[in-house]
Amino acid sequence: MEIKTLIKEKSSKSRDPYILYFKDLYYYCFSRDDKIYICASKDLELLENAEEIVVYKNENGLKNMLGPELHVINNKCYIYFSADDGNNENHKMYVLYNDSNNPLEEYKSNGPIKSIANNWATDGTILRYQNGLYFIWSGCDKNNYSSQDLFIAKMETPYQICTEKTIISTSKYDWEKYRDDQNNLVFVNEGPAILTIENNVYIFYSASSCWSEDYCIGLLELIGDKPLLAASWKKHIKPIFTSNNQIIGPGHCSFTTTKNNEKIMLFHSFNDKSNLDLQNVNSRYIKLNYSNINL
Repeated sequence: MEIKTLIKEKSSKSRDPYILYFKDLYYYCFSRDDKIYICASKDLELLENAEEIVVYKNENGLKNMLGPELHVINNKCYIYFSADDGNNENHKMYVLYNDSNNPLEEYKSNGPIKSIANNWATDGTILRYQNGLYFIWSGCDKNNYSSQDLFIAKMETPYQICTEKTIISTSKYDWEKYRDDQNNLVFVNEGPAILTIENNVYIFYSASSCWSEDYCIGLLELIGDKPLLAASWKKHIKPIFTSNNQIIGPGHCSFTTTKNNEKIMLFHSFNDKSNLDLQNVNSRYIKLNYSNINL
C-alpha cells in the first residue's frame, strides 16, 4: 500500500480532507479562520500550492467551522459543514449554495439543515441512491454528549430532510471506544464517507478519539435496498484502517475519482506519536485497488 502525503506544509488545511474531481479539475474544500476556501488544480499533487479562494466569508459570525464538503447536485454547487455560535452544545450542520455549477463562485448560506437544527451534529455527507438523496451525519441524539452516532435521513431538497432520522451505527466494538483521560466523550462514530463500487454501497467512518493514535476507520455495508432501515447496514467486525509504521491515527476519510477513473482514498493522520495535536496532522491519500482495504 503506497501512501502519499497530499498537504504537508499548511496544517490549517490538513484536517478532514475533501476533494471533488469535476470538469477536469480537482477542487479541495477546507475551512480556516471561520471562512471556507477552495483550491483548484488539474494535478492532485499540486493542490498544496494552488491559489486559496475564499468562497464563503461568513457574514453570520459562525464559529468552529469544520469538515466542509463540496457537492454538485442537479448542476448546482453546495457546501455542507458544521459550526456553532461559540458554544459547542449548539454545533449544527449548515449548507451553502451558489446557483451555478462553478465551485469557485461565492456561496450564500441557507442556514442549518432543516429538521436536524436542534440536535448536536457534525460531519454531514450526501448519499445518492436509486434516484434518492440522503443525508448522513454524526450526531448526539437527545443531547447525549457522551456518544456520537451515525444517522441517516432522506432529503426532499439539498437543504431539507423529509423523513425521521435513523441511527445506523453506534460504538459497538472496543476499537470504537478508545479515548484519553483528558476528555469525557466516550463513544465516537463520525466522519462518514460514501464509496460506491458497482452496485455496492459502503460507508467508511472514523471511530474512537480523533486526538489519539487509536483513531481508526471502520466500515458499514448496505446489505438491503432500504438505506433508512438500520438492519440494512452491516458493520464490519474489525476496523479496516488503523495506525501502523507509516501512519498514526488515520481518520476522517473521503473519496474522489481521478481523470484516469482511479479511486483515491483521502484521510488525515498525525505526523508523529510525540505530538498528538490536531494541528500536527497531514492530509494523505492512497490509490485503491479494493484489495488493499479488505472490503
